[in-house]
Amino acid sequence: MGKFIPFLIIILLVSCKEPQTPQQMLLGNWVFAKTLNQPSYKWLLNNHSGYEFSANKVCNFKQGFFESKMLVDTAGNRNNFVDYLGTETRYELRKDSLKVFDLSEKKWDSFKIKKLTADTLIIGHKSSWSVYTKKEYEIDNNVPDFDEIIVSNSGCFGSCPMNDIRINRNGNVVFYGYFNNIKDGVFTSHITKKDFEYIENKFKIANYNKLSNHYYSSVTDNSTTSITFLKNGKILKTIDDYANNSPLEFVWAYTPLKYISQDLELVPEKHTGYFTFSFYASYNTKNTRLDLTGSEKFLLMNSLENSRESHKIFHETYSIEFYENKEEISITTDGRFYKFYFKDKTTKTVDMGYNFLTENKLSNTFQKR
Repeated sequence: MGKFIPFLIIILLVSCKEPQTPQQMLLGNWVFAKTLNQPSYKWLLNNHSGYEFSANKVCNFKQGFFESKMLVDTAGNRNNFVDYLGTETRYELRKDSLKVFDLSEKKWDSFKIKKLTADTLIIGHKSSWSVYTKKEYEIDNNVPDFDEIIVSNSGCFGSCPMNDIRINRNGNVVFYGYFNNIKDGVFTSHITKKDFEYIENKFKIANYNKLSNHYYSSVTDNSTTSITFLKNGKILKTIDDYANNSPLEFVWAYTPLKYISQDLELVPEKHTGYFTFSFYASYNTKNTRLDLTGSEKFLLMNSLENSRESHKIFHETYSIEFYENKEEISITTDGRFYKFYFKDKTTKTVDMGYNFLTENKLSNTFQKR
């Protein structure tokens, strides 16, 4: 009989446990799952919302808040840009309603609570209800570390920023703004190592290494975000995401990086001209072609920027094309050595120090024309 007493005590303790209050149930991470009245045109409902509610009435609105603005420079040129306001805001829970302060509109958004349990939250208005599920996040130890990340944004039919940004574990930043940024041009900056670890952990939570290489959508005129992860200067993985069609956690990880330049002290950087106004670049042979993503192109540009002049004669296997290249420069290469043919008939050869194609495992990714 005595051996059953501990088991009986456990049952009594569990049965006497007080039920969670609505406030306790609300705490944690909530991810958008579906709408209860979803129309047939599902592509319009590419909902990237999610919340993290904390006990101190602080709410992390995962997709962030934005405000459209216009800058006018000293010459009177107008520059549209999107001001990223961050994700942290306030919330209030009152009986059957939830209020979240909208930083963009500077007002409280009120939602009726249709259902709140330990794992389900349904909020909305009248016939429009959104379903969220609670999710616990842990970092899988099998997700590889990376020591650099490049994020490139193509712009869109609107005020989306077009830019490239490269950040390494030491906190060094290279930023190239094309247009619709608070500053355009080539700049350097710095973040803390702790900030980089925070960025890395967000991508690890998204299990970046297990994601597809490309995400597409049938919608038009949207932005493409290209992300390349590097280890020891070589590509671990590249993901191309059009119109935010990748998993929610991945979109939440890269969105702040699109606008990180707004919070940095940008120092103008002198460069040798390898930065070009182009989002894409390609390696070409007579019968094959390799199109680089925006972030891979920026890695190539950075590598050329750090190359040394050489007089090496090499087999000019590939030609390189930068889309929207207005410099009228043609480039040939074997992957390591790059020869520039200028419009004044002069040439220049540089040594990258490594073969960009073989070291980044791109040699076998050429497609037939």
